[in-house]
Amino acid sequence: MTPESASVQQVLNDEDMEGLLRLGAPLDEYQTEAEMISKAIAQVSESELSGEHLTAVVRTVWTEMFGPFSEQQSQQREAAFQRVARRLLTVIGIS
Repeated sequence: MTPESASVQQVLNDEDMEGLLRLGAPLDEYQTEAEMISKAIAQVSESELSGEHLTAVVRTVWTEMFGPFSEQQSQQREAAFQRVARRLLTVIGIS
């Protein structure tokens, strides 16, 4: 099952990795990233989805949209990438 981009956006909004929502950005700030992540998830079978795979998807999209990041900046975001991936697995229905 592929999550709707609105569900992915909610996860991204909750995490607010860049702190933009806390600064007053509109609630659709991460809509494009949510759509990109949803499309990437749709391209793989459910059996291929894992926390590691989803973390890589989130990292790739985030770097494309907000990067490039230094090694330190990437490391600072890694825990958030992993949290988002775990939540997405729950949204998809994979434990």
